[in-house]
Amino acid sequence: MRTKDQERRERGRSGYELSLHAFERLNPDLTADGLAQRLESLRPALRELRAKYQQNRVGHQYSDEMRQAYLLAYFPPYEEMARRVLDLADIPLPPSTLDMSAAFLCAGPGSDASAFAGLLRDRRHSSSNAHIALFDLNTDKWAPIQQAVIASGALASIPANQIRSYQIDLRESSSVAAHKAIFTGCDLVMAQNFLNEVHDDRHSIESLRTVWSWLRPGARMVLVDLPYDAWHQVSRKLRRLLHDEFVPERTIWVNSEEFRFEGPPKLLEDHLFSREWSDTLQAKRKLKYGCLVMTKA
Repeated sequence: MRTKDQERRERGRSGYELSLHAFERLNPDLTADGLAQRLESLRPALRELRAKYQQNRVGHQYSDEMRQAYLLAYFPPYEEMARRVLDLADIPLPPSTLDMSAAFLCAGPGSDASAFAGLLRDRRHSSSNAHIALFDLNTDKWAPIQQAVIASGALASIPANQIRSYQIDLRESSSVAAHKAIFTGCDLVMAQNFLNEVHDDRHSIESLRTVWSWLRPGARMVLVDLPYDAWHQVSRKLRRLLHDEFVPERTIWVNSEEFRFEGPPKLLEDHLFSREWSDTLQAKRKLKYGCLVMTKA
C-alpha cells in the first residue's frame, strides 16, 4: 500500500502544500488548534522578513522562527520562480541511464532543488541517477528544514543518499575552492536570490566566475534574483566578462519579468497571512525576477 509521501512524489504538489507539509513535520506534536496557534506565532518573524525584503540587502542571518516563516511564505513563490526559469532555460537531460549532477548555491530550504526535481518529473525523466548538492552559508541551520522538505516529497524520487548538503561562503575563495571536485562534475549550477549572501558585487563576480571556469562544456549556469540594481550590475558584468566562454545562441538573459502564482491554502491565509494586515503580512501573489542562463562553450 502506498504511503501519503509516495503519492505526493508521484503526482507532485503545489509549493504551499509542500511547505505546509514540511512545516508539519517540523512541528509533529501539534493538534489542529495548536497548529493554527503556531502559525500565528510566526507573524512577527514574517513581518521582520518582509521588512528586510523591502531593502536591497537582506542579510543571511535568520532566527529559527524566521527560517520557518521563510519556508511557509517564500519557499512556494521561489520554487515557482525556479520552475519557470528552468523551463525557459530548456535544460538538456541526459539519457536516464547516465548520471546528472546539479548544484544549488544559497540553497536555503531547497526551493530551486525542488523545482529541478519537478522538471525531472514533468519530463518523465528517471531521477534515480540524479545527484543534488545543496550549498549554503548556513547549511547547518537550514538542515532540519531541508530534511523536512525532502521528506515531504519535494525532491520526488531522488534517492536520499544522492542529496548532499555543504557549507560554502561565496565571499571566501578558499571556501569555494574546497568544492571544486563537485562543480567540475555538474551539468547544472543554479543560484537563486544569492546576492543577499554576498553583500559585495566583486565577491559575487569572483566566486561565480571561478565556479564557471570549472564547469565542463555544455554545462549550464542559471542565476535568478529579484531585479534590483545589484542584480543588473552582476548579470551585466558576467555577460561581459564571459562573452567568449558561453554559447551565444544558448544563453538567455531576462531583464525583468513578472508572473502570478497560486495563492496559499485557507489555513495559511487565516493564521499566518491576513488581508486585514499591512503588506508585510499579506501573501504574495506575484513576483518579478531577472535571470541569466549561460551554456559553457
